Amino acid sequence: MINWLLVLSSAVWIGGAALALATVSYASCSPACAASACVRSAAACLPVVAAGSRLFVLCGTGLTAATGLETVLWLLLAVISAAAFISLWRKTRRNR
Repeated sequence: MINWLLVLSSAVWIGGAALALATVSYASCSPACAASACVRSAAACLPVVAAGSRLFVLCGTGLTAATGLETVLWLLLAVISAAAFISLWRKTRRNR
């Protein structure tokens, strides 16, 4: 029988890891690509995307942890990451 709760919670952290890898890839694009106006305006959002992907990874690992203590610690790190994400998001919105 398929444990759908485990499948969905694993999808959360795998999605976050994919988003983190995409952020790293986007941040290291070639200098010719970085000169375009589209990339320069989107580069300001990279810290927010990185914090958001970290939040997904921490929530996903917290949901798939084996013991209660691991779950609490991972979700505590996710709450701290959420606070950093909200702070960065507000700073980015103010700077526009």
